[in-house]
Amino acid sequence: MKKTIIIFLLFVCFKMHSQFGLESLFKSNKYKTTIIYKNNDTIQGYSKDFEGFRFYFNKKKKGKYKSIEVDNVKKITVYESTGKVVYYTIVEKKKKIDKNYLVQLVYDGKIKLFSHRYLSNFGGTTQYNSHSTPAGQINVTTTNSSSSYNMNILYIKKEDEKYATNITMAKIGGRTDKSFRRFLSEYFNSCRELQNKLLTEELTKNDIIEILEFYDSKCYKLENR
Repeated sequence: MKKTIIIFLLFVCFKMHSQFGLESLFKSNKYKTTIIYKNNDTIQGYSKDFEGFRFYFNKKKKGKYKSIEVDNVKKITVYESTGKVVYYTIVEKKKKIDKNYLVQLVYDGKIKLFSHRYLSNFGGTTQYNSHSTPAGQINVTTTNSSSSYNMNILYIKKEDEKYATNITMAKIGGRTDKSFRRFLSEYFNSCRELQNKLLTEELTKNDIIEILEFYDSKCYKLENR
């Protein structure tokens, strides 16, 4: 039984990595990479072991890889076996400290949606929650077992904002639908129509792309009159 569960978890994790193009999270993989720094300097080589806030890089595929923090990185293009994957750096405010993360762009509009892969070790149970969107499959998946805790953290960021806002994590396990709707209704407090749709459950946690599309089409103009 344990063997079956382990195989199932590995399959789900692999499927999730593939859907987000995150093969580079597997430590044995080394990929051709282009790095653009915030000062627009560019360097090419190979990368491995992406950990959200850092990765390892070497100009040649063989040899010793050095750790690179993402604080000064603007954009990374990784050429995986399934195609090109682009990572961006966002900044989140955490306890008065600016925290930089490598993320993937999921929705590109006046407001942007990013995904960041969170990996840790915990003990407990396993939960899965996935849904399809116009931008592809989004998995908010918690593997809370004796070996690992995995989640795709989602961030949103308006054009004029310095910091990205974490909309997935309130605490370990992620937000409930009610908590998610309440949080976003406060975030979009300048757009009454969108607030009402969230508070009346016309739009829910599974409608994140529709929520952002509504903001782009209706709320952005109200905020920028």
